[in-house]
Amino acid sequence: MLGQLGCQVFRTATGAEALERFHTALPSLIFLDLDITDIPGRHLLRHFRSYADQTPIVALARRVDVRIAVEVVRAGATEVVEKGVSRDTLRLLLKKVLPSAMATGRPEAADRGRVIFFSQYEGLFRRSDRMRAVESIVMRVADTGGPVLIQGEPGTGKELVAQAVHYLSGRSGKPWQRVNCASLPGDLLESEIFGFEGEAPANTPVRQPGKLDLADGGTLLLDEIADIPPVLQARIVHLLRDGQFFRARGRELVSTGVRLLATTIRDLKAMATAHAFSEDLYRLLGVVNIVVPPLRERREEIPLLADHFRVRFAGEFNRPQPKLSSEILELLSAYDWPGNVRELENLVKRWIVLGDDAHVKEELQSRRRARSGGNGRQKAASIDEVGLREVGRRAARTAEQAALREALERVGGNRAAAARLLKISYKTLLHKLNEGKRTKRGGG
Repeated sequence: MLGQLGCQVFRTATGAEALERFHTALPSLIFLDLDITDIPGRHLLRHFRSYADQTPIVALARRVDVRIAVEVVRAGATEVVEKGVSRDTLRLLLKKVLPSAMATGRPEAADRGRVIFFSQYEGLFRRSDRMRAVESIVMRVADTGGPVLIQGEPGTGKELVAQAVHYLSGRSGKPWQRVNCASLPGDLLESEIFGFEGEAPANTPVRQPGKLDLADGGTLLLDEIADIPPVLQARIVHLLRDGQFFRARGRELVSTGVRLLATTIRDLKAMATAHAFSEDLYRLLGVVNIVVPPLRERREEIPLLADHFRVRFAGEFNRPQPKLSSEILELLSAYDWPGNVRELENLVKRWIVLGDDAHVKEELQSRRRARSGGNGRQKAASIDEVGLREVGRRAARTAEQAALREALERVGGNRAAAARLLKISYKTLLHKLNEGKRTKRGGG
C-alpha cells in the first residue's frame, strides 16, 4: 500500500537488519512492528528516537489500548496503530505525519519518503555477497526505465527481484502486472498481453484490454519469456523499439508507457545463438541482465531463510514455532536445494503444518539419499530377495520418480513446465506420475 501511494519502501525481517538499514537509509518515516522477535520493539524505538529526534515513527501493535498507547508514545512513537491498517487510514496517517510530502497526494520523486517498513520480508536480499551484488544492480537500474532480463533456476526468487526493480523505481505507485508465458497457448497469450479487438455476434464492437493496457505507466513482467512463440517475440521487439503495439485482430496502433521486465530459467543467449529465440529480442532485453544465483551458491542464507519461513508460517497457520535445532540446521545446510528458495519454503511450511521434527529430518535425509543414488546396503539386500534384473527395474523407477518430484518442486508444481524441463511430452509426464501412484499403492 505504501508503494502504491508513492513511497520508496525498504523492509527488514529482524531488529539487527533494521538497525543496520536505519543508519544507511536515513528514512523519512519508520513503521515499527512491536512484535519483532530478536530485539524488543521498544528498545528499537528508543534507539531510533535517540538518533533521529524529528523522524516520525509509527508503532504497529496487535491491539491498542490506553496503557499500551501511553507506554509506546512515552518511548518515542509518533503514532500507535493496530496491525491490519486500511488503505484510507494509512493515507490519512501519512498526511498527518508527513504533511509536506503528502500535500499533493503523492510525494515527488526526489522526496518519495524513504520508508522503512518492519514487517514480513520475502527473503530476497539476505546477508550473502552474491545477493548483495544482485541488490546493487537492482538499485542502479530501478529508475532507468529500460527493460531488464532476470535469469536463474526455478525457485531462486526471480519474480521478487523483478518486484524490487518496480517498487524501487519512480513507477512504484503505478500498476504492476504479470503474465506467465508458459501457461497459455500462443493465441490466448497474445490476447493476454496485447488485448483483443473484434465483433460480438450482433456485430457489436468488442475491445478486451490486455496486460499492456492494465500496466500503462507502470511495469509488466513477462514470466518465462523463453516460452513465447516466435511471432509474439517479433511483436515484443516492435513494442520495445517504438513503444507501440496492435491489439489482437486490431487495426489501431496503441502507444504505451509500460516498462518491460522478463524472467526465464533458460539460457537465452545460447537459445538466440541456436536461432531458438529472437536475437533482436535477446539484444534488447539483455542490455541489463541480472542472474539470480541458486541457493546452493549462497548457503549462508539457508539458516536465515529457514528461520524467516519458520516464524512466518507459524504465524499464518497459528501454530507454535518449533525449535530450529542444530541437527535440522546441519541437514538444511548440507542439502543442495535443487528447487532453491521455493523448495526450502515448501519444506518449512510442511514442517510447521505437521509440527513434527522427525518428519522434516527424515524427508531431508531421504532427499539426500535420492540425489546421491540411494543406499548400497539396501540394494544388496534386495538382490538376494528378487534378483538383479528386478533390482535394476526398481532402482530405475525410484530414480525416475525422484526426478519427477524434483522437477515439479523446481517449477512450483507446474506440470507443463516440468515436462519441458525433463524434455518429455506432457502426456508422458502424466503417465509417469500415475505410474508412480500405482506403484506406491501396490507397495513395490
